[in-house]
Amino acid sequence: MEIWIKGIYTAEDVSMAIKHGIDGLVVSNHGGRQLDGVPATLDALRECAVVAGGKIPITVDGGIRRGTDIFKALALGASHVFVGRIPIWGLAYNGQEGIELALRILMYEFKIAMALAGCRTIKDITRAHVSYLSSDGVLAKL
Repeated sequence: MEIWIKGIYTAEDVSMAIKHGIDGLVVSNHGGRQLDGVPATLDALRECAVVAGGKIPITVDGGIRRGTDIFKALALGASHVFVGRIPIWGLAYNGQEGIELALRILMYEFKIAMALAGCRTIKDITRAHVSYLSSDGVLAKL
């Protein structure tokens, strides 16, 4: 059985998880519900993925609202991206059909982002597709 930890959002968390033999990490700020001042998940991922450096799989959960958010997460080093709110919004809109529509829209947006960035496959998405304004923020080239 693999053990993954959710709620990771600092480089120190990643280092400790690697040291203790954890199988994978989920970068998440728990929707900002515990502390409203924690970094956005994509900002935390930028720092965490560098430390993970391929030694441990890293995913992101939270703050994913558009296909471009998925693109950015993959570019910053996530191996997977979880979405929660999008299917819930679809459910509220129109039940099962709403969920399917919401996910189709999300995937369409992601495919458009890939095309605009010149990426034919997910493996083509790299960190070079995002720019950094400063140590405080991320700006996508899209």
